[in-house]
Amino acid sequence: MPAPSSERSGGPRPPGAGFTLFLLAAAALGAVSVLLRQGAGGAFLGLDSLYYLDAARNLAAGAGFTHFDGTLYTLMWPPLYPLLLAGLGLGLFDPAAVAGPLGAAAFGLAVFVVGRTLGRRLRSRFLAAWGVLSAALAAPLAGQAAWAMTDSLLILFSVLALAETESFLAGGRRSGALVRAALFAGLAWASRLVGAAVPGAAGLLLLFSGGVPFRQRLRHTAVFSVIAAAPMGLWFLRHSWFLDWTGAESRAAHRPLSGLLGELGRGLLDWARPALPEGAFGNPWLFPALAGLAGAALLPLAAGALRDRPGRRRAGDGRRRAPGRPGTVFGVFALCYLALLLATVAVIDLRGLPPRYLLPLFLPLVVVVAAALDRLLARERGRAATGSAGPGSGARRPGEGLGRALFAPGRPRARTAAVLSGVALCSWTAGQVPANVEEIRRARAGETWRGYSGPAWVRSELLGHLREHPLEGPVFSNEPVILAFHQVVVGGDFRNRGYPWPCLPTWRPGRPPPVEERLGDWLRRVPDGSFVVSFHGRWSPPCEYGAPALRLVPWLRPVAELEDGAVYRVDRSLRPRPNPYRSAAAAARAGDFGPPLVRSRFEIYHREHSLLYLREPCAAADTAPDFTLQVFPAAPADLPAASREQGYEDRGFSFREHGMPLDGGCAAIVPLPPYPIARLTTGQRPADPATRWQATVRLDFDRFRSARERIVGGAWGEPVVRSDFDLYLDGRTLAYHRAACGEEEVVPRFLLHLRPQDPADLPEGAPGGFENRDFDFGEHGMILDGECLVLVPLPSHELAEVTTGQWQPGEAPFWRAVVRPDRER
Repeated sequence: MPAPSSERSGGPRPPGAGFTLFLLAAAALGAVSVLLRQGAGGAFLGLDSLYYLDAARNLAAGAGFTHFDGTLYTLMWPPLYPLLLAGLGLGLFDPAAVAGPLGAAAFGLAVFVVGRTLGRRLRSRFLAAWGVLSAALAAPLAGQAAWAMTDSLLILFSVLALAETESFLAGGRRSGALVRAALFAGLAWASRLVGAAVPGAAGLLLLFSGGVPFRQRLRHTAVFSVIAAAPMGLWFLRHSWFLDWTGAESRAAHRPLSGLLGELGRGLLDWARPALPEGAFGNPWLFPALAGLAGAALLPLAAGALRDRPGRRRAGDGRRRAPGRPGTVFGVFALCYLALLLATVAVIDLRGLPPRYLLPLFLPLVVVVAAALDRLLARERGRAATGSAGPGSGARRPGEGLGRALFAPGRPRARTAAVLSGVALCSWTAGQVPANVEEIRRARAGETWRGYSGPAWVRSELLGHLREHPLEGPVFSNEPVILAFHQVVVGGDFRNRGYPWPCLPTWRPGRPPPVEERLGDWLRRVPDGSFVVSFHGRWSPPCEYGAPALRLVPWLRPVAELEDGAVYRVDRSLRPRPNPYRSAAAAARAGDFGPPLVRSRFEIYHREHSLLYLREPCAAADTAPDFTLQVFPAAPADLPAASREQGYEDRGFSFREHGMPLDGGCAAIVPLPPYPIARLTTGQRPADPATRWQATVRLDFDRFRSARERIVGGAWGEPVVRSDFDLYLDGRTLAYHRAACGEEEVVPRFLLHLRPQDPADLPEGAPGGFENRDFDFGEHGMILDGECLVLVPLPSHELAEVTTGQWQPGEAPFWRAVVRPDRER
């Protein structure tokens, strides 16, 4: 008697040509989405990318596994990625040009492998198609594949190894599938160290799968382990003499398990909430609600699938049944990967759990969810067809389809689960479409952070200078990309490890780091004639001293000082220079600059053509966020053309660019533009709202100080109006004064209507017989020692009436006053 077909037995049907074409199109869609993100600039480059690319360049040049600074490419850097970059370049293409297509191809192949596994093993074509689309449209995976990192290789070889492992267990344990699974598992481990979870999970499945005697399982596991461990075993052996195992410090005590699980939960929730444009579908709660419905539906389904364990004994058979389901294989890997990842973060202290470390779980979880739902549908189909609860009795009767099986009378639980699951899964997958579109749009518009391949580096003045003026001699830098770039362009002697770039220690008030001495001590160990290249842009490393400190160090002769960096040459014949920051701070304390223009988190002084920010005592948190600085000119025509539309020039800066720690305090000197300035707005917006501050700085400070003294001293007499602000008239100046007033208490918008005695003095087109001069507090106001003062000039012609007050946004004035200047005079 012929064997029953898969259709009659309720088993999975082989995928047809239509599904194969659909799978190829989905894989191509995933690869194209990665290439569209990269654009003409190629792969995005992070800090790790530089080490991989330079190791690949050195391999292609015959210099072996070495970094750009000549140090050994050691165990912590897996070998597969630079080997592929060097090999695929064939000596004709730079590894950076290969990295982009390699990431796109790896992502597309991973989509194909997952889709082929689902198509072969699932009974439901709908769930197989959902899994394929979810993989191809996964915005987090496509976004990470755009970077020159090893994540895309780890994901590809992980799913290849797991798919071959599942094929081996379910397909008669053929030796070819076992060898392929072992090779792919070894390559996954060689892609990233945490990829050791792949051979670990596969080994556990081979050893405890059942279906064959234990001795045979043990032999399969041994063969698999030897092949899978061979690549990294050779790598460990090669570097065994260069490792210092005794120097490893366990920091598990500083990484409590609750904190790690919290970070894990936040990372997983990011997947359930697609990064849609703001206001997508008009309801910000739509996708969180759907995610909750999916969880409510999927948890009991997963529990039902796991209840039918692969190791359960079959009636009348002494052997255990082999786990030929992809959900089991991919689920075991997910658990092993999570355990290894949490242990690694806890012991080695990776500064938290970066979201990209969770990406290898994405495709396995898609397979697990699809397989669990497929198992449930098969069970419900079996109940509908035969009345049996077992999943194996899923034979169909004539005319008995899936819809009738699920929606037949008396099946409310199956119907509810199917509807909730289908709506949640389809909505989540559909939500990835606008997320992908938005990411691609931002990448094409240059709004995406591309790391070292972005505009900040492509247009860097510092790199342009090094390209035109290569440095001949040892080069030290705070930024590895400088060394990598310089090696690629000109070659030479590069060092940044023997004498690490000095970092700023934790600040302690009263125990300041001696800036000049610390940097001077570092430079004493740097050879004479070396070059020191400092990058002090916005994305420079957070620990380095800023450019102002380098300018003060003895033995550094400036070679080039540019917008985003500087080049110095070590010259022992130079004498120490005075510290202008220390001198300016001492002069401010002595009163040489007069009282500060603003007393806020920083005291701000005006000296010559610059602002001095001074704070004592000062902690690292006071200088960590960037400073805002908006310059409003006296004449709008003085603004640069790019700033005229917004009405001010943005001169925001970081403390590293213009500041320095001094004797327990800190000081920053910021140059101002040469044109006449009406006012400045400055402040800081750190994450902690309690430390945020903003202040308006007026360079005509003496005029406001004098006006306040005259008001308080009674020289202007009694106010003409008493209201929220007391109003005073002095010639052609209208003064608003309010005691006990702070920036956060001021409603900025002021009403000011001027009605002249002679209607002919009205400006042309003025409505209602008056001139509208409404203004904001920042235009004419200032806070002096906790008091608010506004000085508004009045026109030269005679005024019959002045109406003023303050507006609440969108409402009538909450106070209003009328002043008659002719009567007051």
